[in-house]
Amino acid sequence: MSRRKFYFIGLFFVVIFAIVYALYTKREEILMSVIQKKIDKLEQTTHGELSIGAVRMDGFRKLMISDLLFLTPEKDTLTTVRKVGISYNLSNLLKFKANVESLEVDGVRVYYNDQEGNPRYSFLLKHDGDSSVSSGDGHSSKIESFVRIYKKALTYFPESMHISDVVAIGYRNGNLCRFSFPENSLKNGYLEGQVIYRLSSPTGQFTEKSFVVTGTLNEPDGRMGSIRIYPATQNSMPLFFRKGDNLMSVRFDTMDISLSADKRCENWKGNLRLAPFTLSNERIAGIPVQLDSVSMNYSVNITMEPSLKVELDSSSSLSVNGFHFNPYLLYEKRDTAPHLRVEVHRDSFVAQTLFNALPKGFFTNLEGIQTKGTLSYRLFFDLDMSRIDSLSFRSSLDKRDFSIEKFGKTDFTTVNRPFTYHAYDHGEEDACFVVGEPNPDFVKLDEISPYLKHAILYSEDGLFFCHKGFLETAMNAALVKDIKEKRFVRGGSTISMQLVKNLWLSREKNIFRKLEEAMIVWLVENNRLVSKNRMYEIYLNVIEWGPHIYGAKQASHFYFSKEPSELTPEEAIFMASIIPRPKKFMWFFDNDHELKPFLAPYFDLLGDKLLRHEIITEEQREKLGHSVKLTGASRVYLRSSVAKMRSGDAVDTEDENVLLESLDKPREDNETISNSTDKND
Repeated sequence: MSRRKFYFIGLFFVVIFAIVYALYTKREEILMSVIQKKIDKLEQTTHGELSIGAVRMDGFRKLMISDLLFLTPEKDTLTTVRKVGISYNLSNLLKFKANVESLEVDGVRVYYNDQEGNPRYSFLLKHDGDSSVSSGDGHSSKIESFVRIYKKALTYFPESMHISDVVAIGYRNGNLCRFSFPENSLKNGYLEGQVIYRLSSPTGQFTEKSFVVTGTLNEPDGRMGSIRIYPATQNSMPLFFRKGDNLMSVRFDTMDISLSADKRCENWKGNLRLAPFTLSNERIAGIPVQLDSVSMNYSVNITMEPSLKVELDSSSSLSVNGFHFNPYLLYEKRDTAPHLRVEVHRDSFVAQTLFNALPKGFFTNLEGIQTKGTLSYRLFFDLDMSRIDSLSFRSSLDKRDFSIEKFGKTDFTTVNRPFTYHAYDHGEEDACFVVGEPNPDFVKLDEISPYLKHAILYSEDGLFFCHKGFLETAMNAALVKDIKEKRFVRGGSTISMQLVKNLWLSREKNIFRKLEEAMIVWLVENNRLVSKNRMYEIYLNVIEWGPHIYGAKQASHFYFSKEPSELTPEEAIFMASIIPRPKKFMWFFDNDHELKPFLAPYFDLLGDKLLRHEIITEEQREKLGHSVKLTGASRVYLRSSVAKMRSGDAVDTEDENVLLESLDKPREDNETISNSTDKND
């Protein structure tokens, strides 16, 4: 090789060395310049303010940042960081790929919301050009925020990391919340650490829980992992959720969760297991619900363009106390209103597995029941909040070779013979009597005026003798009303459901009580444990009809001093009208003891139905008035109510409207029924 070539090669290496030396000696200035450009772009995009105390390089591979401060556009502190160390893979860095190899973080404080509960991080989650995080409801915002944070985290997720003295601080219902991460590490795909949760009230009282976090991240980019969370002590792990006055708490000893997502973060798969599991919420159940285990294998599809859509695929499976089923859920934003659809399909399964899975302490009437045969279940629920009246709800439990081998705590057939009935008022026993001939107040079905029997049928449940305990049209109407009012307003109960509630259940209004009611109704009706005639006979002998007044005989004496067989059409319609609010019958009358005008349409509507079914004649319909004269002991209550009216303690217009709403519009009446014949017998 010639001397000239050696000269050029030597010159080349000298130049390369000079460049490398210059880059090495000026690396921090160059890096700070690059970082400052990134900061300027971030501040321009988010309108936040980021400042860094110092930046230095430890060799070529490690970047050290200290004293970081990030402010929101409103100049509130979002994050402070004492020290961050970031190590890069040198070979990838030479390829201009900034893959993070390891991350060390120390002394972090994150202030995630203010005292009013408003999130401080919202400005980081906006789309370019957006003026808000989300145009939808709160649930949509939280889902979209989670997906965006997950995507950004994946971009810089390290292969290993060590986190110390990290605290997230915020407020929950006026109480100060602190989530502390004293020491957490990820090494060779294994995650290990601790989380301390502390909730402090304004008075200085506080609760503190410590949890251990272990698991693995199977892929270097963190797309797939499994985590176990359990209390550091023997106490269960609590989680609290509150919306307004509705508080729900969840407790469990161990949580196992795994998660994987595709590169676009549109399909999420994994499983979740909580054991043992306790749920506390007054709207769900009066006492905490305890389950041995709850687990779920899920497949969720999430898309955010053009609007948010979350779908729990029907391939997902949910197991509660060993009972498995496949739910389908769709949540999407349509314009500004959400749309929700829920479907559950469970084909043929052994019936006893359902009863074995019922949580202990609930469904007490069914505890110990033994069955044979198979069941299948279908549920469909669809709600578009922009068109609430279009709500659709269908539920069916079908049987095959099903039979009850042994009753549990309650034998539902005992009501086929005389039995003792206990009536309660606000948790206190109000009356106790025998339902049967030994009781002089008991009246057989054929001894009750047909006017009363049919007026109540057409008012409460016109299809009672045809359906098997449930009426979907009534349930749909009740759900629509409840959703519009955002509370339990209308029950949608059939006579079967009312009777089951009166005989065997409490007056609590919660989901589990309604579920037990539905299961007992299904058992009684679909297995013909009690005939329709007997059910209606019991119903007319036990329902509350006034203050301490139960059954048709007591009621007919109390109001009209006559036997149930002697009632006129007007008297029968009046007695049907007060069933929803029996203790407030006196407010239906004015100062002159005449029925108020607002009841006239109700009398006309029921009168038309009685005529159409030939319960009354055309002449009786023409003479049907809108008034009754109380001749029994109930007159005393009218006198006391008049005294209250004169003293100013009277029902006002709003109360009158409430009373009118409580009179359910007479439901679908069965055109084929003209007498109380049991079609199921």
